[in-house]
Amino acid sequence: LWGQYLSDQHNGDLQSPGAELLILQMLYETGMRLSSAQSPVAARLLAGRAEAFIVSHLQENLSASQVANALQVSTDYLNRAFRATRGVTTTEWIQQ
Repeated sequence: LWGQYLSDQHNGDLQSPGAELLILQMLYETGMRLSSAQSPVAARLLAGRAEAFIVSHLQENLSASQVANALQVSTDYLNRAFRATRGVTTTEWIQQ
């Protein structure tokens, strides 16, 4: 995540709220090495980062796997976090 943050900052792609969510997730993951199944906070942070990415790429025809790849997580992990925190899958949220 730190490499992604530095790359995004260098490229000028780092914007709110995505930047804040990315920093929060890095701090959380540094201090707490828990899986999303054990940590509702990690799931909320990941879902928030996904939402920020989706909103910033609304003009594109995104899929859940593209979002997961951009966030460097598996599609299944992202969908579990999304469903746990938003009540829908990533794909369902994208299509809304």
